[in-house]
Amino acid sequence: MKNYSQLEKLYKNVKIYENRHLISNFLQNIGFYVKRTGDKLGVDSDARKALHQKVFVFPSSVQGIDVLLSRYFFPIRVLNSVPLVYHHGFPTNQYVGVSSTEQRREAIRDRNQLYRNTAYTLFSTRESIRRFSEVAPKDVQKKVVYAPYFLPKLEPIQTDSLEKKFSDYRPVRVLFVGSDGTLKGVHNLVEALNRICDQYPDVRDNLKATIITRDELPTCDFEVDKHEYLNRDEVLEAFRQSHIFCMPTLKDSYGLVYIEAMASGCAVVADDSPVRREILNDGDAGLMSDPQDPDDIADKLISIIQSPGYGETLARRARNRFKKNYHWKPVGKKYIDVLESAAQKV
Repeated sequence: MKNYSQLEKLYKNVKIYENRHLISNFLQNIGFYVKRTGDKLGVDSDARKALHQKVFVFPSSVQGIDVLLSRYFFPIRVLNSVPLVYHHGFPTNQYVGVSSTEQRREAIRDRNQLYRNTAYTLFSTRESIRRFSEVAPKDVQKKVVYAPYFLPKLEPIQTDSLEKKFSDYRPVRVLFVGSDGTLKGVHNLVEALNRICDQYPDVRDNLKATIITRDELPTCDFEVDKHEYLNRDEVLEAFRQSHIFCMPTLKDSYGLVYIEAMASGCAVVADDSPVRREILNDGDAGLMSDPQDPDDIADKLISIIQSPGYGETLARRARNRFKKNYHWKPVGKKYIDVLESAAQKV
Protein backbone atom coordinates (compact mmCIF):
# COMPACT_ATOMS: atom_id res chain seq x y z
CA MET A 1 0.00 0.00 0.00
CA LYS A 2 3.01 2.32 0.16
CA ASN A 3 2.53 3.41 -3.45
CA TYR A 4 -1.01 4.56 -2.73
CA SER A 5 0.26 6.89 -0.01
CA GLN A 6 1.91 8.88 -2.80
CA LEU A 7 -1.53 9.96 -4.02
CA GLU A 8 -1.61 12.67 -1.37
CA LYS A 9 1.69 14.07 -2.65
CA LEU A 10 0.37 14.21 -6.19
CA TYR A 11 -3.15 15.48 -5.49
CA LYS A 12 -3.71 18.28 -2.97
CA ASN A 13 -7.28 17.25 -2.15
CA VAL A 14 -6.26 13.76 -1.00
CA LYS A 15 -5.06 12.72 2.44
CA ILE A 16 -3.97 9.10 3.05
CA TYR A 17 -4.08 7.45 6.49
CA GLU A 18 -2.57 4.01 7.04
CA ASN A 19 -4.43 1.49 9.20
CA ARG A 20 -2.20 1.04 12.26
CA HIS A 21 -4.72 -0.41 14.73
CA LEU A 22 -2.83 -2.90 16.94
CA ILE A 23 -5.62 -5.51 17.10
CA SER A 24 -6.16 -5.19 13.36
CA ASN A 25 -2.48 -5.79 12.62
CA PHE A 26 -2.38 -8.67 15.12
CA LEU A 27 -5.31 -10.44 13.42
CA GLN A 28 -3.79 -9.79 10.01
CA ASN A 29 -0.51 -11.42 11.08
CA ILE A 30 -2.36 -14.42 12.53
CA GLY A 31 -4.17 -14.81 9.22
CA PHE A 32 -0.86 -14.79 7.35
CA TYR A 33 0.71 -17.47 9.56
CA VAL A 34 -2.45 -19.63 9.60
CA LYS A 35 -2.36 -19.65 5.79
CA ARG A 36 1.36 -20.42 5.60
CA THR A 37 1.05 -23.24 8.14
CA GLY A 38 -2.01 -24.64 6.34
CA ASP A 39 -0.17 -24.57 3.01
CA LYS A 40 2.77 -26.48 4.47
CA LEU A 41 0.57 -29.09 6.14
CA GLY A 42 -2.01 -29.29 3.36
CA VAL A 43 -4.74 -28.47 5.89
CA ASP A 44 -7.72 -26.15 5.44
CA SER A 45 -9.71 -24.80 8.38
CA ASP A 46 -12.48 -22.40 9.37
CA ALA A 47 -9.88 -20.19 11.06
CA ARG A 48 -7.95 -19.95 7.82
CA LYS A 49 -11.06 -19.02 5.86
CA ALA A 50 -12.05 -16.46 8.50
CA LEU A 51 -8.69 -14.70 8.67
CA HIS A 52 -6.88 -15.27 5.37
CA GLN A 53 -6.52 -12.13 3.26
CA LYS A 54 -8.69 -10.13 5.64
CA VAL A 55 -7.91 -7.10 7.77
CA PHE A 56 -10.30 -5.85 10.48
CA VAL A 57 -11.03 -2.13 10.49
CA PHE A 58 -12.27 -0.68 13.78
CA PRO A 59 -14.28 2.54 14.35
CA SER A 60 -11.35 4.36 15.94
CA SER A 61 -9.36 3.82 12.74
CA VAL A 62 -11.89 5.43 10.42
CA GLN A 63 -12.86 8.62 12.21
CA GLY A 64 -12.89 11.36 9.58
CA ILE A 65 -12.25 8.87 6.77
CA ASP A 66 -14.28 9.22 3.57
CA VAL A 67 -13.33 5.94 1.87
CA LEU A 68 -11.27 2.80 2.54
CA LEU A 69 -8.77 1.59 -0.09
CA SER A 70 -7.27 -1.86 0.30
CA ARG A 71 -5.13 -4.13 -1.85
CA TYR A 72 -4.74 -7.86 -1.21
CA PHE A 73 -6.23 -7.81 2.32
CA PHE A 74 -10.02 -7.55 2.29
CA PRO A 75 -11.20 -5.12 5.01
CA ILE A 76 -13.92 -6.44 7.30
CA ARG A 77 -15.65 -3.32 8.55
CA VAL A 78 -16.49 -3.55 12.24
CA LEU A 79 -19.30 -1.23 13.34
CA ASN A 80 -18.75 1.30 10.55
CA SER A 81 -20.12 2.01 7.10
CA VAL A 82 -17.25 3.77 5.34
CA PRO A 83 -17.30 2.95 1.59
CA LEU A 84 -14.69 0.42 0.49
CA VAL A 85 -12.63 0.26 -2.72
CA TYR A 86 -10.90 -3.10 -2.99
CA HIS A 87 -7.99 -3.74 -5.37
CA HIS A 88 -8.15 -7.35 -6.53
CA GLY A 89 -5.39 -9.14 -8.46
CA PHE A 90 -7.33 -12.23 -9.65
CA PRO A 91 -4.45 -14.32 -11.04
CA THR A 92 -4.86 -16.75 -13.91
CA ASN A 93 -5.97 -20.36 -13.35
CA GLN A 94 -2.55 -21.78 -14.08
CA TYR A 95 -0.78 -19.41 -11.67
CA VAL A 96 -2.90 -20.17 -8.63
CA GLY A 97 -3.42 -23.86 -9.34
CA VAL A 98 -7.12 -23.59 -10.20
CA SER A 99 -7.82 -26.08 -12.95
CA SER A 100 -11.37 -25.33 -14.06
CA THR A 101 -13.98 -22.62 -14.48
CA GLU A 102 -16.07 -24.32 -11.81
CA GLN A 103 -13.23 -24.00 -9.29
CA ARG A 104 -12.96 -20.31 -10.14
CA ARG A 105 -16.72 -19.96 -9.70
CA GLU A 106 -16.49 -21.68 -6.32
CA ALA A 107 -13.71 -19.31 -5.21
CA ILE A 108 -15.88 -16.32 -6.16
CA ARG A 109 -18.96 -17.85 -4.51
CA ASP A 110 -17.12 -18.07 -1.18
CA ARG A 111 -16.45 -14.31 -1.29
CA ASN A 112 -19.60 -12.96 -2.92
CA GLN A 113 -20.78 -11.18 0.22
CA LEU A 114 -17.40 -9.54 0.57
CA TYR A 115 -17.57 -8.24 -3.00
CA ARG A 116 -21.11 -7.00 -2.40
CA ASN A 117 -19.83 -4.92 0.52
CA THR A 118 -17.57 -2.89 -1.76
CA ALA A 119 -18.32 0.37 -3.53
CA TYR A 120 -15.94 -0.78 -6.28
CA THR A 121 -13.58 -3.67 -6.91
CA LEU A 122 -10.53 -2.76 -8.99
CA PHE A 123 -8.72 -5.05 -11.43
CA SER A 124 -5.39 -4.23 -13.03
CA THR A 125 -6.06 -5.87 -16.40
CA ARG A 126 -9.10 -6.11 -18.64
CA GLU A 127 -8.27 -9.79 -19.08
CA SER A 128 -8.77 -10.25 -15.33
CA ILE A 129 -12.14 -8.53 -15.58
CA ARG A 130 -13.13 -10.81 -18.45
CA ARG A 131 -12.20 -13.92 -16.49
CA PHE A 132 -13.89 -12.63 -13.34
CA SER A 133 -17.07 -11.78 -15.24
CA GLU A 134 -17.32 -15.35 -16.55
CA VAL A 135 -18.06 -16.59 -13.04
CA ALA A 136 -19.15 -13.62 -10.89
CA PRO A 137 -22.81 -12.71 -10.26
CA LYS A 138 -24.23 -9.76 -12.22
CA ASP A 139 -24.57 -7.50 -9.17
CA VAL A 140 -20.90 -8.07 -8.33
CA GLN A 141 -19.80 -7.45 -11.92
CA LYS A 142 -21.44 -4.01 -11.86
CA LYS A 143 -18.97 -2.87 -9.20
CA VAL A 144 -15.87 -3.84 -11.18
CA VAL A 145 -13.55 -1.07 -12.47
CA TYR A 146 -10.34 -1.30 -14.51
CA ALA A 147 -7.34 0.48 -12.97
CA PRO A 148 -3.68 -0.46 -13.63
CA TYR A 149 -1.18 -0.57 -10.78
CA PHE A 150 -0.27 2.87 -9.47
CA LEU A 151 3.51 3.32 -9.82
CA PRO A 152 4.31 6.87 -8.68
CA LYS A 153 8.10 6.64 -8.87
CA LEU A 154 8.35 5.25 -12.41
CA GLU A 155 9.10 7.82 -15.11
CA PRO A 156 9.50 7.26 -18.88
CA ILE A 157 12.92 7.51 -20.49
CA GLN A 158 13.49 10.72 -22.42
CA THR A 159 13.58 10.48 -26.22
CA ASP A 160 17.19 11.65 -26.50
CA SER A 161 18.30 9.06 -23.92
CA LEU A 162 16.43 6.30 -25.78
CA GLU A 163 18.02 7.30 -29.09
CA LYS A 164 21.47 7.49 -27.51
CA LYS A 165 21.06 4.02 -26.00
CA PHE A 166 20.25 2.40 -29.33
CA SER A 167 23.00 4.31 -31.15
CA ASP A 168 25.46 2.39 -28.95
CA TYR A 169 24.71 -1.21 -29.89
CA ARG A 170 28.08 -2.68 -28.95
CA PRO A 171 27.49 -4.73 -26.99
CA VAL A 172 23.80 -5.54 -27.24
CA ARG A 173 22.65 -5.63 -23.62
CA VAL A 174 19.95 -8.17 -22.67
CA LEU A 175 18.31 -8.06 -19.24
CA PHE A 176 16.41 -10.66 -17.19
CA VAL A 177 14.86 -9.81 -13.79
CA GLY A 178 13.15 -12.56 -11.83
CA SER A 179 14.06 -13.72 -8.34
CA ASP A 180 12.51 -17.15 -8.97
CA GLY A 181 14.37 -17.87 -12.18
CA THR A 182 12.86 -21.31 -12.73
CA LEU A 183 9.28 -20.01 -12.77
CA LYS A 184 10.27 -16.91 -14.74
CA GLY A 185 11.95 -18.88 -17.54
CA VAL A 186 15.62 -18.03 -17.06
CA HIS A 187 16.80 -21.48 -18.19
CA ASN A 188 14.99 -21.21 -21.50
CA LEU A 189 16.35 -17.70 -21.98
CA VAL A 190 19.92 -18.92 -21.41
CA GLU A 191 19.34 -21.82 -23.82
CA ALA A 192 17.95 -19.38 -26.41
CA LEU A 193 20.99 -17.12 -26.11
CA ASN A 194 23.33 -20.14 -26.30
CA ARG A 195 21.66 -21.25 -29.53
CA ILE A 196 21.99 -17.74 -30.97
CA CYS A 197 25.72 -17.71 -30.18
CA ASP A 198 26.10 -21.15 -31.75
CA GLN A 199 24.23 -20.22 -34.92
CA TYR A 200 25.62 -16.68 -35.19
CA PRO A 201 29.23 -16.79 -33.90
CA ASP A 202 29.75 -13.07 -34.58
CA VAL A 203 26.98 -12.26 -32.09
CA ARG A 204 28.80 -13.86 -29.15
CA ASP A 205 31.38 -11.05 -28.94
CA ASN A 206 28.67 -8.39 -29.19
CA LEU A 207 26.31 -9.73 -26.55
CA LYS A 208 26.18 -9.10 -22.82
CA ALA A 209 23.43 -10.34 -20.55
CA THR A 210 22.57 -9.08 -17.09
CA ILE A 211 20.61 -11.69 -15.15
CA ILE A 212 19.12 -10.93 -11.74
CA THR A 213 17.86 -14.10 -10.06
CA ARG A 214 18.41 -16.29 -7.00
CA ASP A 215 18.67 -19.41 -9.15
CA GLU A 216 21.90 -20.98 -10.37
CA LEU A 217 22.39 -20.57 -14.11
CA PRO A 218 23.25 -23.30 -16.61
CA THR A 219 26.41 -22.88 -18.69
CA CYS A 220 26.36 -19.60 -20.60
CA ASP A 221 28.21 -19.35 -23.92
CA PHE A 222 28.10 -15.56 -23.73
CA GLU A 223 29.20 -12.80 -21.39
CA VAL A 224 26.88 -12.60 -18.40
CA ASP A 225 26.73 -10.37 -15.34
CA LYS A 226 24.76 -12.35 -12.75
CA HIS A 227 23.29 -10.91 -9.53
CA GLU A 228 21.23 -12.63 -6.86
CA TYR A 229 19.86 -9.30 -5.70
CA LEU A 230 19.98 -5.60 -6.57
CA ASN A 231 18.09 -2.81 -4.83
CA ARG A 232 15.30 -1.03 -6.67
CA ASP A 233 17.41 1.89 -7.89
CA GLU A 234 20.05 -0.52 -9.22
CA VAL A 235 17.39 -2.59 -11.00
CA LEU A 236 15.89 0.50 -12.64
CA GLU A 237 19.35 1.56 -13.76
CA ALA A 238 19.87 -1.90 -15.29
CA PHE A 239 16.61 -1.41 -17.22
CA ARG A 240 17.74 2.00 -18.47
CA GLN A 241 21.08 0.59 -19.65
CA SER A 242 19.60 -2.46 -21.45
CA HIS A 243 18.45 -2.67 -25.05
CA ILE A 244 16.32 -5.79 -24.60
CA PHE A 245 14.31 -7.08 -21.66
CA CYS A 246 13.40 -10.76 -21.94
CA MET A 247 11.49 -12.75 -19.33
CA PRO A 248 9.75 -15.74 -20.97
CA THR A 249 7.90 -16.50 -17.77
CA LEU A 250 6.17 -19.82 -17.20
CA LYS A 251 4.01 -18.49 -14.36
CA ASP A 252 3.14 -14.86 -13.72
CA SER A 253 -0.23 -13.33 -12.91
CA TYR A 254 0.82 -9.83 -14.05
CA GLY A 255 4.50 -8.87 -14.34
CA LEU A 256 5.36 -5.35 -13.18
CA VAL A 257 8.85 -5.82 -14.62
CA TYR A 258 7.37 -5.57 -18.12
CA ILE A 259 5.93 -2.16 -17.21
CA GLU A 260 9.32 -1.08 -15.84
CA ALA A 261 11.02 -2.28 -19.03
CA MET A 262 8.56 -0.33 -21.18
CA ALA A 263 9.14 2.86 -19.18
CA SER A 264 12.90 2.40 -19.46
CA GLY A 265 12.94 2.13 -23.24
CA CYS A 266 13.66 -1.59 -23.64
CA ALA A 267 12.57 -3.73 -26.54
CA VAL A 268 10.50 -6.35 -24.70
CA VAL A 269 10.31 -10.10 -25.38
CA ALA A 270 7.61 -11.72 -23.23
CA ASP A 271 5.63 -14.93 -23.01
CA ASP A 272 2.55 -15.20 -25.21
CA SER A 273 -0.20 -15.00 -22.58
CA PRO A 274 -3.43 -12.97 -22.52
CA VAL A 275 -2.20 -10.59 -19.81
CA ARG A 276 1.14 -9.89 -21.51
CA ARG A 277 -0.68 -9.45 -24.84
CA GLU A 278 -2.80 -6.80 -23.16
CA ILE A 279 0.20 -5.04 -21.60
CA LEU A 280 2.11 -5.07 -24.91
CA ASN A 281 -0.88 -4.19 -27.09
CA ASP A 282 -1.08 -7.54 -28.91
CA GLY A 283 2.60 -7.48 -29.81
CA ASP A 284 2.77 -3.90 -31.11
CA ALA A 285 4.83 -2.74 -28.09
CA GLY A 286 6.85 -5.95 -27.67
CA LEU A 287 7.33 -9.44 -29.04
CA MET A 288 5.44 -12.50 -27.81
CA SER A 289 7.18 -15.88 -27.59
CA ASP A 290 6.44 -19.45 -26.60
CA PRO A 291 8.07 -19.50 -23.12
CA GLN A 292 8.78 -23.24 -23.35
CA ASP A 293 10.43 -23.10 -26.79
CA PRO A 294 14.03 -21.77 -26.74
CA ASP A 295 14.07 -21.69 -30.54
CA ASP A 296 11.09 -19.37 -30.64
CA ILE A 297 12.61 -17.16 -27.93
CA ALA A 298 15.85 -17.10 -29.92
CA ASP A 299 14.02 -16.10 -33.12
CA LYS A 300 12.45 -13.12 -31.36
CA LEU A 301 15.74 -12.08 -29.75
CA ILE A 302 17.85 -12.34 -32.91
CA SER A 303 15.37 -10.20 -34.84
CA ILE A 304 16.17 -7.39 -32.40
CA ILE A 305 19.86 -8.14 -31.91
CA GLN A 306 20.53 -7.94 -35.66
CA SER A 307 18.49 -4.76 -36.16
CA PRO A 308 19.06 -1.84 -33.78
CA GLY A 309 16.50 0.18 -35.76
CA TYR A 310 13.83 -2.44 -35.13
CA GLY A 311 14.83 -2.62 -31.47
CA GLU A 312 14.53 1.15 -31.12
CA THR A 313 11.11 1.10 -32.81
CA LEU A 314 9.84 -1.51 -30.36
CA ALA A 315 11.35 0.37 -27.42
CA ARG A 316 9.78 3.64 -28.53
CA ARG A 317 6.35 2.00 -28.91
CA ALA A 318 6.71 0.44 -25.46
CA ARG A 319 7.72 3.78 -23.89
CA ASN A 320 4.83 5.58 -25.56
CA ARG A 321 2.35 2.93 -24.44
CA PHE A 322 3.64 3.26 -20.88
CA LYS A 323 3.15 7.03 -20.96
CA LYS A 324 -0.40 6.72 -22.23
CA ASN A 325 -1.64 3.78 -20.15
CA TYR A 326 0.61 3.08 -17.13
CA HIS A 327 2.23 6.36 -16.07
CA TRP A 328 1.18 7.62 -12.65
CA LYS A 329 -0.61 10.66 -14.06
CA PRO A 330 -3.39 8.89 -16.02
CA VAL A 331 -3.50 6.01 -13.54
CA GLY A 332 -3.58 8.31 -10.51
CA LYS A 333 -6.42 10.33 -12.05
CA LYS A 334 -8.39 7.11 -12.47
CA TYR A 335 -7.87 6.20 -8.80
CA ILE A 336 -8.93 9.66 -7.65
CA ASP A 337 -12.08 9.51 -9.78
CA VAL A 338 -12.96 6.09 -8.32
CA LEU A 339 -12.27 7.17 -4.74
CA GLU A 340 -14.32 10.36 -5.11
CA SER A 341 -17.20 8.38 -6.59
CA ALA A 342 -17.00 5.78 -3.80
CA ALA A 343 -16.96 8.47 -1.10
CA GLN A 344 -20.35 9.64 -2.34
CA LYS A 345 -21.87 6.18 -1.84
CA VAL A 346 -22.49 6.64 1.89
